[in-house]
Amino acid sequence: MNIKNIANSIGSIVIEGLKEIRGKRVPLTATTLANYLKENEDFHKIFEGIQSTEVIQELRYFLIEKASFFASVLNLQDFIQIKDSLEKDPEGEHLKNHIITIISLVAEYLDKAINVQSRLKSIIDEIVIRFDKTSNTLNSILVENSNILKKDIEEDKKIANELTDVNHLIINESSIEALKSMVLSKVDELSKEISKKIDNKHTALKHLEREKEHVNKELSEYKVKEQELAKLKKELEKYKMESVTDPLTGLFNRKFMMKKIEEEIERLKRYGSKFSVIFLDIDNFKRINDVYGHIVGDFVLKYLANIIKSELRKVDYAFRYGGEEMVILLSETNLENALKFSERLLEIVRNTIFKYKTEDLKITVSIGVAEFKPGETIEQLIERADMAMLKAKQAGKDRVVSG
Repeated sequence: MNIKNIANSIGSIVIEGLKEIRGKRVPLTATTLANYLKENEDFHKIFEGIQSTEVIQELRYFLIEKASFFASVLNLQDFIQIKDSLEKDPEGEHLKNHIITIISLVAEYLDKAINVQSRLKSIIDEIVIRFDKTSNTLNSILVENSNILKKDIEEDKKIANELTDVNHLIINESSIEALKSMVLSKVDELSKEISKKIDNKHTALKHLEREKEHVNKELSEYKVKEQELAKLKKELEKYKMESVTDPLTGLFNRKFMMKKIEEEIERLKRYGSKFSVIFLDIDNFKRINDVYGHIVGDFVLKYLANIIKSELRKVDYAFRYGGEEMVILLSETNLENALKFSERLLEIVRNTIFKYKTEDLKITVSIGVAEFKPGETIEQLIERADMAMLKAKQAGKDRVVSG
């Protein structure tokens, strides 16, 4: 059985598992999918059929590659731990458990992202429906007002005609008693018309008040939806930030580094702006982990990341490249100024006490610096800076070398 067949078989089982979990109407989490795979006999049979050491190693390297990819793209610390475990498992004894963990974590993450998108679409659709409804209500109010105005004009014309008739009666009637009787009759008719007009306006006013309340209710519901959208926007921004940020240090990740360097290359092509890259590695970091433990090692990484961020301009970026390696992108900076920045950073780190509980630690870093050369690739630029950093290590550490 080769890698492709294994992947296809596992994929089919995972799809069936997702269908079953959905059918039970239970939340899709890493735990629910992992439990399904652990209890699935066909899943276990796949691994019973793998006899070749070569296939096991190929599968192991494949998983290390995928764990690195997901650690970069999804930015979950779990994948970094899986990658480390796989590298420490040369015989591939725990491949099955690692596959279950990777598949379950990815499925849960994607399900959350899809749910956020679905909720966003649902809210937008509802807002569109409510907008149409409110628009129709407002249009109805305008039509109603127009009809009231037309009716009002007709009634005013009728009253004007009645007054004209009274005027004619006064002019043409010679008998005072007859004139009095006719005028009183017309005044009575006018009084009724005016009363009717007043009643109609009261009715119209009540109708408009009801419509006003309806519109206000719709507007208040808009505000609720606006709050939901704001909440979703924060969630999406969080997902976006998580996808480009290293979870431990808060620095940007390698994936985002490639994107920002590409942007700098385009800026150089358009405007001729120079830029440089700094490759930094903590000296003797393994000793810190061995002597003080990984928690202290993580603390040192975070502390150093904060120092670097505090020294950057708004146009500069810092990335965690891997392990204790970090990369700094200095925009609009030539090699000379990048070296000056590196020397200053070197001195700051050298003179900083990394205080963790009762431990006072001092560290140094080795730095390689490279200015981008037109025509080279991003990989070539990073390699030059990396090689310069290695030369700094070989020359005694705690120094800056240009490449």
